[in-house]
Amino acid sequence: MKTKLVYVLTCAPEKNYIEQALLSVYTARHYNPKATIVLIVDDLTDKLLIDTRGEILNYISEKIVIDLQPDMTMMDRSRWLKTSVRNLVRGDLLFIDSDTII
Repeated sequence: MKTKLVYVLTCAPEKNYIEQALLSVYTARHYNPKATIVLIVDDLTDKLLIDTRGEILNYISEKIVIDLQPDMTMMDRSRWLKTSVRNLVRGDLLFIDSDTII
């Protein structure tokens, strides 16, 4: 069985959640080089994944972008995505919080 690690990431421009997730994904990739790493983001966070903040894309296997209603708060976006993981990703998986260092 191939390990599938799933991250959910929502971020506002002024927050450092992308950088925290990068550290987690980097350490996951380091210790599990053959793992499938899935990153689930909302549409607003996806727009922030540019320049140095886009470095996280070098370590993931798949990115899933979900369009959500623009009036949702970041907390609501995060909760919606986290509770939808099972509907978005098939098969066995391990959900990892984006601030976890492996």
